[in-house]
Amino acid sequence: MIAGLSTRAKASLADRKWRRDEHHIQPNNRPLLRRSRIQTAANVAHPYKPNGVRPARQTLLTRVHDRLKVIHIWYSYFIYGTMNEKTTSAKPSQSVLSAMGMLDIFNSEREELTLAQISRELGLPKASCLRHLKALAQTGYVVYDRDRKLYALGPAVLTLAQRFISQHASVLSCRPYLSQIAQETGETAHFGVLVGREVVYMDIAESPQRVRAVVGRGDRLPAHVTASGKAILAHTQRDIVEAFLQSGIEAMTAHSITSPDAFRDEMAITRKRGYGTNLGEWMDQVGAVSSPVFSQSGSVMGAIGVAGPISRLNESSIEEIGQVVCKHAERLSQSLCNRAA
Repeated sequence: MIAGLSTRAKASLADRKWRRDEHHIQPNNRPLLRRSRIQTAANVAHPYKPNGVRPARQTLLTRVHDRLKVIHIWYSYFIYGTMNEKTTSAKPSQSVLSAMGMLDIFNSEREELTLAQISRELGLPKASCLRHLKALAQTGYVVYDRDRKLYALGPAVLTLAQRFISQHASVLSCRPYLSQIAQETGETAHFGVLVGREVVYMDIAESPQRVRAVVGRGDRLPAHVTASGKAILAHTQRDIVEAFLQSGIEAMTAHSITSPDAFRDEMAITRKRGYGTNLGEWMDQVGAVSSPVFSQSGSVMGAIGVAGPISRLNESSIEEIGQVVCKHAERLSQSLCNRAA
């Protein structure tokens, strides 16, 4: 049949076959990229033409086609190769992580930072940091002092914090209980929740004593070395705790528990007595006691407790203080259940 065709028809048929072969898709729906097919020179060998050379009159069209074809292949790769992947395997956006990391480095000790300091702290190029900071400044999450060339947190952060507090009744409900615990024990009282592998302290009541443990709102500490973290993990689903342990538990002091088996035993003791303890596991000179707080469904939602110098909060006083903390934790849990009802 091909023998009866004209030379132009044969060339056209061969070219269509070549182009069809170009868009061959592998079984996994990802385009097959062939190095020889992406080249755009006029004299690239053509597998279906007798002389192996493209006609000169097709050079411009061929170049345009090749470029469009490469764009199409890579577009197909990203569309069919990544967007069809399961959501669980999707990687987080590095740009978002970098921007959030910028907000996270501001604290009471570093309320204002220069571009160079932010770049050095995050290990990112100044150009990338500047782009993120401009976006954050435009949305109000950071403010920029042009005269001193310093960045600081913006009012939008406070708006988000207030919105979060209003949506979580436990934060508002725990304040009177924290004040009572601080008065009865003489130590700094706190309410914390588990976020990933860390405990985030949502609210505090300062100790009336001059020498006291300092805990700030929003502070994050490793869960496995804090009384609050132990109290929460002791009542968390077993598979979550096992995944937590498989990721490794690092020693912060000589008193930290680093053995998974020892940590499981600690969880069993915590469940039995009703409160978790930290006797110098985070810092050598600081002790803490915390008891879990439960929601209406019976799931643990946080922990309420106290922290103080190890000279006052030690093995001789831990049981008495633990009973006070448990009492208020039960009252707070009951209050949250009644409010939900």
